Amino acid sequence: MKPNELAPTSQYGLQWPKWGQWYETGHQSGEPVDMPAAQELFDLYHTWLETGDKAERARIWHRMLSIHAEQTFTIGIVTGVFQPIVASKKLQNIPKEGIFNWDPGAFIGLYRPETFWFGQ
Repeated sequence: MKPNELAPTSQYGLQWPKWGQWYETGHQSGEPVDMPAAQELFDLYHTWLETGDKAERARIWHRMLSIHAEQTFTIGIVTGVFQPIVASKKLQNIPKEGIFNWDPGAFIGLYRPETFWFGQ
C-alpha cells in the first residue's frame, strides 16, 4: 500500500496539515515543507510512487519508518476512548463496549461486523 500517511501529503494529517494542503492544492495554498526530515519523507514518497521495483519500495518504506522512529512528529495523548454506537436490538453479537481509534478498521470494523447477525 502507498506510504502516503508517512509523508506530508494530506491536509487532514494531524502533524502537518499546512504542508499537506500545499501538496493537495498543487502549491496554491498551505505552506511548502520547511523541515529537512519531513522533506525527506516527501521525497521518498515520490520516489516510491515512481519506482516499480519491489526491493526499492521496501527500502523506501523502511527508511520512512526509520525517520518516524528517529523523529517525534506527533505525541498521542488520548487513547482508549469509548464511542457510543446505536444498533437495533435485533442485531446480535455486537460488542457491549468498544474502543474508538483512528487505526484502519478500528471503528466498528475492529469488532468483525461480518460475525454480526439479525435475530428475532
